[in-house]
Amino acid sequence: MNAGAFLRQRLFRTALYGTAVAGSVVGLGIGMVFYVVFPQWIGFGWGVVAYGAAAAALLIIAWLTESPANPWNLENLKKGLDAETRVGQVIERAITAEHCAVAHSVTESAIAQVGDVDHIVATPKAVWVIETKYKAVPPNRLSDTVNRIGDNMGAVREWAGQLAPGKVTPVRGCLVLAYDQTPFKKKIFDAKKKDGGKEKVELYTKNSLKLLSVEIAGEAQEMQSLDEQIAEEIRKLNGTCV
Repeated sequence: MNAGAFLRQRLFRTALYGTAVAGSVVGLGIGMVFYVVFPQWIGFGWGVVAYGAAAAALLIIAWLTESPANPWNLENLKKGLDAETRVGQVIERAITAEHCAVAHSVTESAIAQVGDVDHIVATPKAVWVIETKYKAVPPNRLSDTVNRIGDNMGAVREWAGQLAPGKVTPVRGCLVLAYDQTPFKKKIFDAKKKDGGKEKVELYTKNSLKLLSVEIAGEAQEMQSLDEQIAEEIRKLNGTCV
């Protein structure tokens, strides 16, 4: 998949639901005409129930697609899609080595513990687990976000260990806050995993995204030490071969 594919699918489904409800309302409008012309065909009680259900569905869809309180509304989905696409482009421009690979919007259950992993990148030196946030993360929710990345890092390390038995695969976690203003200045966070272990997660903001590009590009030019099977399997995850 391309960068942002997970959000693109949600955007499509939201639009599809809205179209379905709009079609239902149009159909009920046609039903009203039939009721006026042929009242003996449609009972009044059933008409009230049908219109009430359509109105409720329309209100729910309106809330889902327009309410700022809903994280999956159309505006937030568009912002998220733009952020993930931008980070994906930075990653792909940075990778030029023969043994590199990248997969976007990974939902493989052995790797993604919750939702999807925005980007998984294999360089000759390490596997990167990258999460992109387009919407401001409240300070009290930052630890949850970091811990989720830590769990995914652990899952990736276990998955890579099965591909290359007896070898230790370096896994790097990365959180990109792609919005304009962020109060978080600390570059490295300790992620607490569900199994009690810890992982180091690096922080990048919209302004420091170029540093991430430089760091990955630097690894991409180093001598191969990562098992080549890992990069090959990442290409199969629905990723893009670079």
